[in-house]
Amino acid sequence: MRLRTLAIALSTVVPLSIAAVPAAAQFVGALVDPLVANWIRSEVDRVDNLSVDISGSDNNLLNGRIDTAEVSGDNLVYEDFYLSRVELAGSNIRLTVDEALNGGSLNLVEPVSVDAFIRLSEADLNRSLQAPLIQSQLADEMVEIPFAGGSPVAFQLSEPQVSILDGQLKIDARLNADGTNVPISVTTGLSPQGGTELLLIDPTWLSDDGSQTPISGLNGVTIDLGPDVAIDSLELLAGELIYNGTVTIQP
Repeated sequence: MRLRTLAIALSTVVPLSIAAVPAAAQFVGALVDPLVANWIRSEVDRVDNLSVDISGSDNNLLNGRIDTAEVSGDNLVYEDFYLSRVELAGSNIRLTVDEALNGGSLNLVEPVSVDAFIRLSEADLNRSLQAPLIQSQLADEMVEIPFAGGSPVAFQLSEPQVSILDGQLKIDARLNADGTNVPISVTTGLSPQGGTELLLIDPTWLSDDGSQTPISGLNGVTIDLGPDVAIDSLELLAGELIYNGTVTIQP
């Protein structure tokens, strides 16, 4: 979910360390500092406790090549998406330092794979669901819910609220079809599959009378996260979601 912002910080905050190089390098660092500060202000709405740790030879740094870099931060907010904790680590990062020092922008030269640890709280997830991008998609899209022994039925989903349980997600929402507005509750497990997909495990419909009905048509359905994400592990703990994996940052 919007990892590109903090990941790019790997390649933008890094040049600050050039100030440790004598003479001319200090001049270079003084020019790069405001570029980095302006980029963070323009791209990230909020991040607390930002920490950056890099390694590499002075010559490499001056030529825009970073051997390894680590970035971490708390309470990241970017375009109405919320993350409680982000830790990123990248290596062999190349930057357009020359362009930046000549009035251009500081950018990645080539894709970089970033190891990522992300923690989302239940509040983070629900606030992110209110983002205009998510709300507009919910308003425009119809979802098909196949029930056991029946054909798929198309509904419009609205007002989602998610509870993160130990090993499961619980989704409370409203289904709208043909003028009918019905509250629903569904639980499901999630498991990584093939690195780039999430597998729905035992989705269950929770009725008002307390009964539970397996939604067999959704069991085993996968959600494709795209080629730039590779999940190593995904944990659903009481009140929080923990992601470990990699993200490929494109120039």
